[in-house]
Amino acid sequence: MYSFVFYFMYKYHTRFGDFNPRFTASGAVLVTICIHLFFLFCGVKYFSEEGFLNQSSFNDDYFTNKLIWMAILLPFLILSFLYYSKSRVSKIVSKYDAKRIRIFSFKNILYFLVIMFVPLILGVYFLNHSK
Repeated sequence: MYSFVFYFMYKYHTRFGDFNPRFTASGAVLVTICIHLFFLFCGVKYFSEEGFLNQSSFNDDYFTNKLIWMAILLPFLILSFLYYSKSRVSKIVSKYDAKRIRIFSFKNILYFLVIMFVPLILGVYFLNHSK
């Protein structure tokens, strides 16, 4: 699933030449993992009495919270970029190129959107309606 997200974003940025495709695709995988963890935590909070998401923010200042989250997530972004080395990228690209799928078909775009946004929407629902 995550290799599909990587390949989708890699091919998108290769096709349009916006930025470094490896960096943006590894960042998209990190965002997808964060969304799935958010969904998991909110689902646990919704279906149980465990309240490990009940902690307040780090600080009352929004800017300070943003800096703290950036300091937490930046190492994971770097690790994600290093995980998708050039050899791993070539393996993923050759794997999907061998299948000869049309990556920007309606089915694949819908699959990508389901992977990214359905857990996010359900996580927000669970968070708003939890006990």
